[in-house]
Amino acid sequence: MQVGGPFGRPGVALAVTPIDNGYHHDMAVPKRRMSRANTHARRSQWKAQAPDLVPITVDGREIRVPRPLVRAYQRGILRPDD
Repeated sequence: MQVGGPFGRPGVALAVTPIDNGYHHDMAVPKRRMSRANTHARRSQWKAQAPDLVPITVDGREIRVPRPLVRAYQRGILRPDD
């Protein structure tokens, strides 16, 4: 395992996998365990977004559906709720 280096960050160990005659750095591996508070604070920044709704016409009615489901509604695989 190699620590830091000319292209690495100090304090972050790099997982090293031998490939051919050289070495390939897979990804950074934390040197120390991250506290629960810091982990939760980092994860709390992630926010889910509402899907983009697209207006389509099904059976003469205009409805708004998520973009990935447009073809399913048009083909009759999904039916709009009344």
